This record gives sequence, C-alpha cells and structure tokens, in this order.
Amino acid sequence: MVSSLSFADDVVIFSNGSVSSVRRLLKFLHQYERSSGQLVNPAKSCFVHAKDMPPSRALWIESVSGFKEATLPLPYLGVVLYRGRKVNALFDPITEKVRGKILRWNASLLSQAGRLVLIKSVLNSLGTHVFAAMTPTSSFFRSYRSLAA
Repeated sequence: MVSSLSFADDVVIFSNGSVSSVRRLLKFLHQYERSSGQLVNPAKSCFVHAKDMPPSRALWIESVSGFKEATLPLPYLGVVLYRGRKVNALFDPITEKVRGKILRWNASLLSQAGRLVLIKSVLNSLGTHVFAAMTPTSSFFRSYRSLAA
C-alpha cells in the first residue's frame, strides 16, 4: 500500500481520515518540523477526502491542521490528480499554456519560420512530464497537434 509520494520538498500523504490517524499524522509533521527546521506551510497545503466523509470531520481536519479542503481534480507538480475516467478537461492547463506561448511568440519579432520551429519544439517538449505521468486521450492529441498547424 502506498502511504506517501514525494518529490523534492513536495509530499502527498495518504490517510484513512480517522481522528486517530489525523492526530498521528499531525504529530509526525510537528516532530519533522522540530527536527529538520523546515516548516509545513498551511497556506500551500490542502487535504482531499472521500465523498462519504462527514462534513463535520472535514471541518475538524481543517481546523486542527490549518490546511484547506480541496477537491479533485487537483494540480500537483504540473500533473492533474484525478479520480475516475480520464477526460480532455484534465489537460486544459497544458493547452492553455501552449496557446499563451503561441500568442506571445506571434507578437514577437520572430519570422514565421522561426515561430514555427519554436512552436513545434516547445509542443514536443512541453507535455513530456505530464504525458509520462498520464496518457492523454486521443481527442486531446488531435487538438494539441492542431495548435502547431
């Protein structure tokens, strides 16, 4: 069973959400802060819970942890965490990033050929991280390719 995922100073911790589990988790985080000198930033921290968790429990977790309640889908390290069926909307952040770059490059002093080379180069590399973590839908690939056309 996976109980945590981490990358550099970002961590995702899984818990069953019981009162005792949350208390142990918060105790561990406080011990970590004391021993490492690093502080958990509640403003950058959140928790996601199962749909069947009582609202009173979610409010309690928010009050004792200082973390905000969040819902899926949720962006994490450039990848969208989600539950359920994969849909094109999960890839909207990539599409918007590409559109924004293309608009900025069209306004720059690059020649049309220069913009085309830049766009194709970036399109080929921009989604690599996300695509390694989750395979996009075929309809997303069709719309993604049309951005370079």
